[in-house]
Formats: sequence, C-alpha cells, structure tokens
Amino acid sequence: MPVVGNSLAEATTILDMGCEGGSYTIFGEQHQGHLRFWHESSWSVFDDDDDDATPASLPDAPTLKPSPCYVQTLDEALESIKSYWPNLYPIQVHPAFAKDIWQRAITYWRDHGGPRAIHAASKWSQLCLGRKITSLDDLDLFPWDLPAHWHDFASALRKTLAHMAEDQFLILLCKGSSRFVQFATQHKHIRVEASSNHFLSGRDALSAKDIKALRRLGWLPPTGTSGQATPERDPDGSPNYFLELSLPVDFRQLVTLAIKTLSAVMGVPHDGYLAYTAFGVSGGGDVSYPGLGIKREVTDPNLRMEELAERLLSVLQEASGCATLAFDDDGDVALDMAGQRCWIRLIGQPPMVRFYLPLLVDIKSSKKLLEQLNQLNLRGAPVCHVWANDAVFAMQDIPAWPLQAQHVEASLALFTDTASKSVLWLQSEFGVQASALNLSNTSH
Repeated sequence: MPVVGNSLAEATTILDMGCEGGSYTIFGEQHQGHLRFWHESSWSVFDDDDDDATPASLPDAPTLKPSPCYVQTLDEALESIKSYWPNLYPIQVHPAFAKDIWQRAITYWRDHGGPRAIHAASKWSQLCLGRKITSLDDLDLFPWDLPAHWHDFASALRKTLAHMAEDQFLILLCKGSSRFVQFATQHKHIRVEASSNHFLSGRDALSAKDIKALRRLGWLPPTGTSGQATPERDPDGSPNYFLELSLPVDFRQLVTLAIKTLSAVMGVPHDGYLAYTAFGVSGGGDVSYPGLGIKREVTDPNLRMEELAERLLSVLQEASGCATLAFDDDGDVALDMAGQRCWIRLIGQPPMVRFYLPLLVDIKSSKKLLEQLNQLNLRGAPVCHVWANDAVFAMQDIPAWPLQAQHVEASLALFTDTASKSVLWLQSEFGVQASALNLSNTSH
C-alpha cells in the first residue's frame, strides 16, 4: 500500500495490540486531504491474581468498548486505553508510524517503569526497531534521525556521557585528521565543542560549506582566537564552535548533534573512523571509556608525551620558519619572538605547552615585588608572572592537543606582547634593566 510520510492511500492498520482474551486495533486513512484514525477493540474479563497476565489486566485497567468514532490524531486514538497500551503486546505496527509509536511508548516507561517494563519494552522494540533492548537504559537507544549504522555507537555514547563525572573530558577524534568533537562536564553544565579553523589548517580546514552546516546544526560560532577566547578572558565563549548546556541534558539530542557533526561536516563515514582520548582535571591522568567500542588514542602516558613532543617541535618549526629548532638537554626549545627569546616545553597530565620568558634577573624577593607581580597577574591573564631563584618570569600554558601552528603562533604573539609590557612596567618600578637569562642554570 503506498505510504508517503504519514499519508495513507487507503484505510490500513496502524497499530494492532493484544493480550490474553482481547485486542485493540487502530486504523488510519486519508479523508478529504486529512489523515483520520479510528479503533476497534474486543476484550474479556481478566483474573487480577493471575501472575502470568499481561500488564493490561492489572487492577484499575480501563474497561474498553469498541468505538466507531473518527479522531484526528494518533494520541486521540490511543486515549481510550491511556497509558496502559505500552504494556500490551504488539502484533503489528505500520512502518510509517513506528517512530511515533515507539517515542510515545518510551515516554510511558520513563515515567512508570515497573517490573514488567523491560519485558514489554523488549517486545515493542523488536517490532518497531527490529531489535530487542535488554535494559531500560536502552530506551533512547535509537536516535531516529541518524542512519542505522550509527545506532550502536549513538547508544554507547549516550550512556558514556550520562555517566561522566564532573571535570572529565571526552574527545572524539577523526582518524587521519585534526578535526574533533569534545565534551567537558562542568558544575551544572556540559560544554560541547567542535573544532574550528583556529585549530585546523591545510586539508583539515573547514570550508565555507562546512561552516554553514555547523551553524544550521545549531553550533554557536567561535567568539575569538585561541588567545582571545580563553577561560579567563571569555569564560562564556570559545575559539571553537560550542554549546554550553545546563544539566539535566537530553543526551539523545546531544549525541545526535555530535554524530551529525562528525558524519555530515567532518566526513566520518562510521565509528570505525573514530578514536577517542579522555582525561579528568580534578583527579588528573587519563580516563578510559571502553563502552564506546572505539579505539583509544593512546594508552601509555609516556608514549603519548613523546608523540606530543614530536608534534610540538614540528609545529614550532612551522610557526617560526626555522627547521633546525630542537629540544635541549632540559627539554626546552629556545625561540626568538618579536626580538625576545622565550623557552617552550611540554609538561604535565593532561599535557600542556608552557611558555617561559625571563623578565628580571638578580632581584630579591620583597613585599613590593610580590605586590607588583600580583597586580600584573590580575591584569595579564592568561599570562602568569612569578618569582623564582632571584628572577622574575612570565609564563603561559596552552593545551597540548589539538595543536596547530596558527594556535602556537597566536598564543606566542600574545604572550610576548604581554611580557614586553610587563618588563617595561617592572623596570620603571624597580629601576633595573631586563636581562637575558640562561634557563639551563635556573630551576623551572
């Protein structure tokens, strides 16, 4: 029978349900350009003490009688049996209405549950979805507006996001690319981001068509560069495409957004082209989500740092145009920027890139000095000013992943600009001259 959307060429069965001794069938047809429904039912008296009876035979189940009346909506057709119908066993569901019927059924199970819920839900999912669920946690298993080959991963990602602890990060990586979608759990919020051209270059860069698609999906545009849209300067913005959602979140919708972004914009054909990395801020170290069913990017922290160090050196060489840059014995790279020499190294877990630049040397700690440094730190975020070993340093940390030449170059430019202004102010306050500092002889 021809069906276009929810339009029926002639009268047909929309939903047929039953339990021991009875049935309830909803029919639908086109009439004068509109879809209308009606139902037929036949029921017998059930024994309320029968443990094997279906949930429809429980106490307070409604008394149902056949009705020839036409109604205009599916919900009106189901109204006669109200919320009891998801607990009946399904016999037939019209494919064009399977999505709508399943969504109404899971609304009931979310609200009511009960010992028979998983048994009933399993029958409905088999008929509506072609697959049985095994847990009430799987009620949102199938985001209907995603292709079928994404359903398993969508379910796994939804469960993972729903159980992430506060201050944890999950980053979905596109294999062979620097593109990503990442999630961060925060107090009462979850932040989700998709990589922007502030972190992408070459063939990874987003086209005008990609950017338009991101906006259509609902992503907010970047609010600045990586140096401008920092947590300190722009706590409500991001250098990436982003959303910040208040908890509780509809994780089904969030997963659908993420997968559409990965597949339609970032060119990921299926989850086999994805890997992930994860870490926790408060507890530190890597976090594992084996339930995702995709490859974890790196399992050995030492190996990860080695790979990141190689990437960092390559990026610094690209940003500076100097192919001979190398790490020294202390793990630093010396780089001249805007007439100033700064040092760069890879630190910590989660890994960060740290910039160092000496401002003053041979200066003792004093109350006045510390007060001036505090003033600089209040005005100069994200650059930090510290005193150590009779010297004043400017420092800044940026994430070590994802790392692109443009990001490093922009961050270094901001860093050296802030440091040059700081040193002039310190010179005027203390009447001393800035001096180059050999970091190999200074603890850092």
